[in-house]
Amino acid sequence: MSRKRLMIVVLAVCALCLIATGSAFAQSKVTWKAQVLTPLKSYMGSSYWGVWAKLVNERTKGAMEIKLFEPGAIAAGNQIYAAVQNGAIDAGCSYGAYHTTEIPVAYSEYSLPAAFKDFNDLHKFYYDYKGGEAIKLLDQEYQKKGTKFLSLAAFTVGFMTKFEIKNIEDVKGKKLRASGPYIGLLKGLGAAPSLIASPEQYMALQLGTIDGTLNPLYMAETYKLKEVIKYIVLPPVGYGTGETYVNMNSWKKLPDDFKKIVQQSAVDAAYSYKEDYAKAEEADIKKAEAVGVKVVHLSDKTMAAFEAASIPIWDEAAKKSASSKKFIDLLKDYKKTAK
Repeated sequence: MSRKRLMIVVLAVCALCLIATGSAFAQSKVTWKAQVLTPLKSYMGSSYWGVWAKLVNERTKGAMEIKLFEPGAIAAGNQIYAAVQNGAIDAGCSYGAYHTTEIPVAYSEYSLPAAFKDFNDLHKFYYDYKGGEAIKLLDQEYQKKGTKFLSLAAFTVGFMTKFEIKNIEDVKGKKLRASGPYIGLLKGLGAAPSLIASPEQYMALQLGTIDGTLNPLYMAETYKLKEVIKYIVLPPVGYGTGETYVNMNSWKKLPDDFKKIVQQSAVDAAYSYKEDYAKAEEADIKKAEAVGVKVVHLSDKTMAAFEAASIPIWDEAAKKSASSKKFIDLLKDYKKTAK
């Protein structure tokens, strides 16, 4: 073989090696298992976690697939984080409220009453304020436990009641379904909070066991609460979040280009979900209005009163851990700039 031909062969082999090793897309297909907390057809299941999986598959040109499993298929809701942590599954799509023992700051991240005025305000705090410091703080705490935090998306927490609310005094003495930090808020306002599972709200409202509920406003439609309530109160008194996190070993095994795609797709899915959620919930509220439910709009003064009543709840959350205090301090600093 001539020296020229030998050089051509060597260059060709080198090129093939570069193609095989230099690009993640030439590797064998990567398949992840992800357990979701809510049904795949739910708002969060389809428009957030479902979009994340779809974007990853598209952007890797089919070289990576994230298989989403219906609630309970692999792990129950309160076991999803542990399953991701120990590597039984690669990714978890759930709520921080389910693993506050492992990650105390997740209590504050999941939902604090009156923290944000709308979806854009929430996204600005988490993704933009001080270069996304809130997300970075969460990621640091998740990584300490062997997981990586990718992104979060929000849902409303609002009053749906059988009585009218015009100011914070109107909730005094009322029996209201609530969970997490909202229990403390209601107690501080003189109401009687009741922790009732979401599917049981309809009957509790119908029987008069409770006078109202604090929950995502879309439940007026999905749980047919529009049949047993008289009022939907806007704006929401709070926002809860669903989140996406992955096993650290699964993460480390990904090529760098895949890591970028998985991370950015999770963020992009959260932003597209924000728009879809707002439109879908608005449509659900209109359906409730169509059957006689009245929408009450609270004044800025009343919302400010709810925020003032919520600050002691934030301060209690700050006591859960050093990172929780950092989170609450960051939130308070952000609130000053947002006013």
